[in-house]
Amino acid sequence: MISMKTMTWSERLDRVEKAEQFTLEDQELSRKWVTCAVGEKRGKYREEEDYQLGYEGCPESTELLGLGARFCFAVDTNNMPSARNLYNEIQQYFEGGGT
Repeated sequence: MISMKTMTWSERLDRVEKAEQFTLEDQELSRKWVTCAVGEKRGKYREEEDYQLGYEGCPESTELLGLGARFCFAVDTNNMPSARNLYNEIQQYFEGGGT
């Protein structure tokens, strides 16, 4: 079994789709830019110099900021369909070179 601390957001979303809810740990991780879906994807797709960071690791891109905030809200409110869609949008942002 995968440790909760080392699960990716994709793995967390898969777990929740199997009739579980987001855990308190999921919610806490979604609230920090470095551990949220945005931070996870930034580490995979972008070099540090390509990613502008604002306060506490917050992205300076307003588009990415909005996606991350909405993802956090979806996790906090246990809205799995919205969280999955936003996760996919975040991934597309990085794969497509977002604004």
